[in-house]
Parts: sequence; structure tokens; C-alpha cells
Amino acid sequence: MPITEATVDKSNQDFKHMLSKARAAAGINAMSRGEALAAALILNRPDWLAAMSCTIAEAIDRIGLE
Repeated sequence: MPITEATVDKSNQDFKHMLSKARAAAGINAMSRGEALAAALILNRPDWLAAMSCTIAEAIDRIGLE
């Protein structure tokens, strides 16, 4: 099932935490690889994924859906 705005539980504390980290990020170099992948997905930054030589599918596989 694709992840869409409708399928994201915005009340989830983990999601809120990752969203705040992503918004506060100075760029992918300031985060761990997992955090950078999550931030790239949350912020819809395919350029960040490309810079890490990672596809959307690989990023989701790495960080998981939850």
C-alpha cells in the first residue's frame, strides 16, 4: 500500500518527532543515515535520496513503514 497523506497517522508521537527533526535539519549531512532517509521521505526531497545513492523503495526498506 502506498504511503499517502491519508495513511499517515499525524497524531503518532514517533511521526511528530521525525517531522520536527526533518524540519529542523540543516541538511542531510547533519543527520544519521536513517534520519536523513526519513527526512528526505517526509519532506519529499528526492535530491537528498539521490545524493545518498538511494531510491525511495530502498529508503523505505531501510527505515521501515512505522
